[in-house]
Amino acid sequence: MIVKRRSGSASAWCNDCELEVVMLTPDEVASITSTTTRELYRLVDAGIIHFTETQSGLIRVCLPSLLQAMGVANQDPKQLLP
Repeated sequence: MIVKRRSGSASAWCNDCELEVVMLTPDEVASITSTTTRELYRLVDAGIIHFTETQSGLIRVCLPSLLQAMGVANQDPKQLLP
């Protein structure tokens, strides 16, 4: 899986990982995982995927927790980005 962002990587602190990680928008997650944003919100609500909330109330999803949920946690998230 290759994750590319048009405007560069956005990183933020993930309280669950206790690390600064790459964060994706729900639409980015939906497009790279072929799932719906509704299903993504279910995974977030269930605590399966970590997230942070921006000052404007939007969520950003933790890439390492997404990879773990997808079963590809052994890959370095940095290798998935340009």
